[in-house]
Amino acid sequence: MLLRRELKKKLNEAPSSLVVITDSQLEQDNPKTLGDALLDIPNVMMEAPDSPVFTRISIRGSDSDQITYLIDGVRQDNYTMSGNRPAFMFADPEMIKQIEVRRGGGSSLYGNGGIGGTIAVTTKTAADLLKPGRDFGAKLKAGYNNDADEFGQAAWLYGRKGPVDAVIGFSHRDGGKVISSSNGKRSKTPRNAQYDSFTSKLSFTPSDDSIFSIGYNYDENKLDQGRTDNEAKYRLKQHRLSGSWEYSSGDWVDLVVNMQYMKLDNKFDGTSYNDEAYFKDKFDSYSINTQNTSVFEFGGTHSLTYGFDASLNKQKATDVYGRPDRSRPKSKGYDAGLFIQDEYAINPYLTLTPVLR
Repeated sequence: MLLRRELKKKLNEAPSSLVVITDSQLEQDNPKTLGDALLDIPNVMMEAPDSPVFTRISIRGSDSDQITYLIDGVRQDNYTMSGNRPAFMFADPEMIKQIEVRRGGGSSLYGNGGIGGTIAVTTKTAADLLKPGRDFGAKLKAGYNNDADEFGQAAWLYGRKGPVDAVIGFSHRDGGKVISSSNGKRSKTPRNAQYDSFTSKLSFTPSDDSIFSIGYNYDENKLDQGRTDNEAKYRLKQHRLSGSWEYSSGDWVDLVVNMQYMKLDNKFDGTSYNDEAYFKDKFDSYSINTQNTSVFEFGGTHSLTYGFDASLNKQKATDVYGRPDRSRPKSKGYDAGLFIQDEYAINPYLTLTPVLR
């Protein structure tokens, strides 16, 4: 068992600024999107939680681009766009093991920009899905959601043999008109929304103190909204390839290395009512995060975490004529940092957390 897992806090032991949504809660609430799962958290405001494209989140009054988004420990740098661009994460609720929502800043471990808060998603492995004593399993699911006039289907295969753990799955949702939250009536605006998600994850555990994981995710969202002469069409495709290595040895070494490549294509077409209401975005992101945690006693218990992270982002946008979009010029972004954080438990009731980045 890795030390990092042993140190995970239970919900009733977490500080008041941190909310943890467990897999059992997700199973009970059965959210159709990640945004749906966050609706009941105090000081967290959601806009369009039913749509992966339009979801906007505010934590304690922050803007959506002032929040740090993480999937399996990797910061998702593409979700800081605005307007008709996505500003939220794509994660199939069926594959989410846990969601942590940290309200406000307070951590140097997640990079720059998270002054409003942090949303961290951990995805499932086959070990999380298998029944006791089983090595292989399958899951089929179908349902209808009245709020969105939406049908959904999902299929999963998963197994574990020796040190190898694998899961693969696909889900599809096809919805129509939504019910307005203000009057409880179904919108008269013609609407057709489809969301497809493919997930695969392979983990290898050569020993109790080490684990390697690699995953590939594909998400595609289609939305047609409005009458034929006044129609807006959205198309979004995302590829995400990630890998990680965790190694633990005693109290001094609890090492985690995460890497990710992400490619996102986003297109909006509103030319039926405005010849220039069109854009096409291409976004590529490369990132790495390395950190180690050491636990020791010195006037109390210290949990010292230190490491570095770096990312490279590339973005290119074109207008309806295929020319560079002047509102979103071609650009590159580099971000790198060193960090150190000490959680110093003076006694069972008082913990200090000095940080430096």
